[in-house]
Amino acid sequence: MEQITVTGTRISRVDGYEDPTPVSIMSDETLNSFGSENIAEAVNTLPVFAGSYTPGSSIQNASSGTAAMNILNLRSLGTNRTLVLLDGRRVVPSVMEGTIDVNNIPQNLVKRVEVATGGASAVYGSDAVGGVVNFILDKEYTGLKGSVSGGATGYGDRENIGASLTGGMDFAGGRGHVVANVAYKTADGIAINDRPWNLKGWQFMYNPNYTPTNGQPERILLDQVATSNGIAGGIITNTALRGTAFGDGGTPYQFVYGDLVFDPDMRGGDWKKADVRGTRAGQTLAPEAENRNLFTHANYQINDNLEVYAELSSDYSKTYNWAYSLECNGCITIQDDNPFIPASVATEMAAQGITEFRLGTQHPDLGIIGTDGEHEVNRLVLGANGLFDAFGSNWSWDAYYTKGVSKHTEIADHAHYMPNVALALDAVRDPVTNEIVCRSTLTDPTNGCAPYNPMGIGVNTQAAVDFIEGAGVRAFRKQEITQDAAAFTVSGEPFSVAAGPISVAAGLAYKKDSVEGENDPYSRDRDWYIGGYGVANGSIDSTEIYMETVVPVLRDVSWADSLDLNGAVRVTDYSTSGNLTTWKVGATYQPVEGVRFRATQSRDARAPNLAELISEGGGGIVSGINPFTGDPLILIPAPRTGNPNLVPELADATGVGIVLQPNFMPEFSLSFDYWAVEIEDSIDTLSLQETLDRCFLGNQRFCDAIDFVPGTQDITEVRRSPFNYVEETAKGYDIEASYNLPILDGNLQARVLMSRYLERTTNDGSGVIRETAGENSGSEPPNWRLNASLSYATEPMMISVSARGISSGVYDNRYIECNSFCPPSTAAHRTTSDNGIASQFFFDAAFSYKVPFGDSEVDLFLNIRNVLDTDPTVVAADPGSDGFFYSPVNHALYDYLGRVFQGGFRVEF
Repeated sequence: MEQITVTGTRISRVDGYEDPTPVSIMSDETLNSFGSENIAEAVNTLPVFAGSYTPGSSIQNASSGTAAMNILNLRSLGTNRTLVLLDGRRVVPSVMEGTIDVNNIPQNLVKRVEVATGGASAVYGSDAVGGVVNFILDKEYTGLKGSVSGGATGYGDRENIGASLTGGMDFAGGRGHVVANVAYKTADGIAINDRPWNLKGWQFMYNPNYTPTNGQPERILLDQVATSNGIAGGIITNTALRGTAFGDGGTPYQFVYGDLVFDPDMRGGDWKKADVRGTRAGQTLAPEAENRNLFTHANYQINDNLEVYAELSSDYSKTYNWAYSLECNGCITIQDDNPFIPASVATEMAAQGITEFRLGTQHPDLGIIGTDGEHEVNRLVLGANGLFDAFGSNWSWDAYYTKGVSKHTEIADHAHYMPNVALALDAVRDPVTNEIVCRSTLTDPTNGCAPYNPMGIGVNTQAAVDFIEGAGVRAFRKQEITQDAAAFTVSGEPFSVAAGPISVAAGLAYKKDSVEGENDPYSRDRDWYIGGYGVANGSIDSTEIYMETVVPVLRDVSWADSLDLNGAVRVTDYSTSGNLTTWKVGATYQPVEGVRFRATQSRDARAPNLAELISEGGGGIVSGINPFTGDPLILIPAPRTGNPNLVPELADATGVGIVLQPNFMPEFSLSFDYWAVEIEDSIDTLSLQETLDRCFLGNQRFCDAIDFVPGTQDITEVRRSPFNYVEETAKGYDIEASYNLPILDGNLQARVLMSRYLERTTNDGSGVIRETAGENSGSEPPNWRLNASLSYATEPMMISVSARGISSGVYDNRYIECNSFCPPSTAAHRTTSDNGIASQFFFDAAFSYKVPFGDSEVDLFLNIRNVLDTDPTVVAADPGSDGFFYSPVNHALYDYLGRVFQGGFRVEF
């Protein structure tokens, strides 16, 4: 039998040893049957994933550089606690946060994906707190095969096309083998989300009739909700002119408010005119994307005991992402000498003695803020492996060096430079020329300011737009992340005991991550509405020594068919924090054939990444409330900066399970696994508002991150830095069952995977423990996730159907749902008319048929995702603030594109 290594252990054994760590496998057939242009969408259907970054959920990440990426998240423990490997080796991070964009995996060469849940730091090193996702490539392929595919949604958008060609052959009389793959794909973006479910105006708003004692809820969920003080062409929000709005060409008209108004929200009235969703200013649905991949691998058998190999890959992706508009809800002050004020409005101001008014607008004459991104990842692997005899047995070894370089460029397209916005909005007439100019130009004629008119649609010059969008300069950042890694591993069976040979694997590893960045001082200015792209230059490294062993304790005794113990230990020297030891112990016990128990206990760790340690900022402008002055909805530069004093997170992970494979059903398997993870000193970053509030309560550590105007309580900047201050706990259980049944000259296969999240708590030191399991509104896990599939294959046909289920949940476990006799609402326990989010099922189907083509066959296929075109469950945005452009959906959890068709052909020669 061939020796194999399954993710979760480094030890290869010929007897099919089952590791105590649960491993779920997705075959290439399963991956190919999913109607998607990206493999990550198929992997994310496994219930053990929750809160992964997807192109839909990362649409708003215009400042972080992760827009349009696919970044996996196991157990909802965090993307940076999910270790992604390629053939068991590390991959250079795609961004400074240390995470991997699955778009850069050579997807057409993947033959299976192995997902090991549970702590694996002792086996694979840092970042494996949540588990490991290992993409296994088909490097032994011989022949020539190609595929062409394309697809679109049932709405006729998101058109995509892709092609792949793979070839493999022996050389040097069979002593060597080479395989190569090239692939290309492109997908159209969906700039405007005009899906019907997005045009109904679902949103929470504050109840204008609420008082703490009248028994009504503070928050109410309604449709036909839109902004009351920030419509497209602008609206006056105070004084006797409140409700005066401006349309095409700046023409004034009277806006009709709804029956319920609580600024900045309202229900009814002219809500359609005020609705941002479904327009160019609302949240987009999908980014544009283009990917090119090249992968080559060659190995050569020098003799029976020595093989050398080399691997080279190059991946390029280009994306364009529409993020949001410059949303302003009553945030502009217009003076009575502003010459853009229409004459009829100016007359009314003079008659009523109004010297200024507040205006809200969506700035329709400005471009939609987006990110233009390019990412290039190059990777080289050089290695050798072989066999040798020692201690009277055969040993194997493997040594490799890998160098990866990830280059990425982000350009903040149509970003607004807020100092220029302030100058351009303050318009007057030049007393000499009578031309409309910026007030600042009167005292500084060479400042280049072009006056901007926020009152109307189609009323501004290109010069005004250009000035606000950086006066010809686009904020950008170029970064290059380099990873150098080397490892040497030896494994064998040095001696035996009565129950069988003892297996050992041991090794050394070294890894260095470096980052270099460049931009100009203008691009890193904190006053960009988005962007504010700081760059970092520095490196971190680690040196490790590790060992793993499997000890057979019992074989074929009266009360045990087998009992095996597994142990691993790793000592790591981090350049930033010194030595750290992680370990794992596990056992598998089979009392009788067909029944196996497994258990693990581990101490795991995650070291802080480059971004957490040395980031120089980025993040743009964030809205908040100044608790020192009570000034609402202030816009504050809030860059994300690093903290060099961070230490590694520590985690304790427990797993206990049972596997049933009864003799009377030889093709049936059932497993049940309970798991628990507790993380100490978890690294997290407070939001801008939390930082302000904790400083206001007297915590000096957070006050140190705030810059005040000298002698005042006005704020100029808040630096959002990470700290080791959170304790996290996650618990749950997984169920997996599969059954294969030969029938009618074919094979019927059924598979069910379920994950139940029992607990997902955080304690940030504030004295309040937050339980987020079952909150279906964000990145936290639902109580249940299900994936069930049924497939039948016979020559020349294959057909499969699958279901993906998500249990019902809530917006926030702390909220109190009520419509009458409500208690007083508090910041921690808000009362709301609706706190429920409905459960949902999506159904998929796949069909393929092989037809003769010369001496080979062409495999025609059609995959349909969301066959029933089910709309996503409504997940409404919070009241007020800047959330009017958000679609009422959780992009990380629910299908939001509608029915998706993906078809094409595969041919092998």
